[in-house]
Amino acid sequence: MKIEDFLIGTDELAEFNYVLVADNEETVSELREMGCSDDEISSMRSEDDNFLEAYRVLCGKGYTFSVDRGFYKE
Repeated sequence: MKIEDFLIGTDELAEFNYVLVADNEETVSELREMGCSDDEISSMRSEDDNFLEAYRVLCGKGYTFSVDRGFYKE
């Protein structure tokens, strides 16, 4: 999954955390394999760009994000 942009903060900045990934067939397929439903994937889309904001949904599914590894589950 290609990470386009991200901001990961702690404490009071954590509420602004996001990870943007490319909105394309390959990414959508990966998200489905990670257990995301079509409704969840649709909720990641914004109307004005070509990215998906995957952080909140994937963290809710037990994934962790790191700069080196991307999203992973331990």
